[in-house]
Amino acid sequence: ANDLLTRLSDGRMSLRFVTQKRTGSGSTAGIAETLDIFVSDGVGERAYEDFSGGEQLRVNLAVRIAIGQVLAQRSGATIRTLLLDEVCSPLDQAGEDALVECIGKLQSMFDCILLVTHRDSLKDRLPQQIEVVKGTNGSEVKVA
Repeated sequence: ANDLLTRLSDGRMSLRFVTQKRTGSGSTAGIAETLDIFVSDGVGERAYEDFSGGEQLRVNLAVRIAIGQVLAQRSGATIRTLLLDEVCSPLDQAGEDALVECIGKLQSMFDCILLVTHRDSLKDRLPQQIEVVKGTNGSEVKVA
C-alpha cells in the first residue's frame, strides 16, 4: 500500500498500519486485535478525515489495490483489470483531477482500467469511452 501511495502522491504520503493495541492496565492489561490506519504527509501524521477528497482518494485506491493484490497473490492469481465503479461521486473538481492523475499513474500496473461514472466532465479526459445511452429501442452502446 505504501509503494502505491508513494506512486500516487509523488512521494508526499505514507501509511502506517497498527494491528494490535494495548488494552487495560496492570493485571487486566492485554492486547486487542485492531486495524488502525494512520496517514502521513509532509505536515505529519493526521486523521484520515483531515485530508482533502483527492488525498483520501489516493489513500483509498492504494489500500484497496494493495489488499486485492495480496489476496490475488495468495491464490496464485494476478490482477490485470482494475474496475473503478462510481468512485468520483463525492469528488469536487480538484478530486476529479486527482482521479484522472491517479489513473494515469496506475496504467502501467494493469492491462485495462475501467471507470464507471455518470459524470460528463470526465468524457474528454479519458483516452477511450464506452457510453451506454437509453435509446428508443432500449440501451445503445457507443464506443469513442
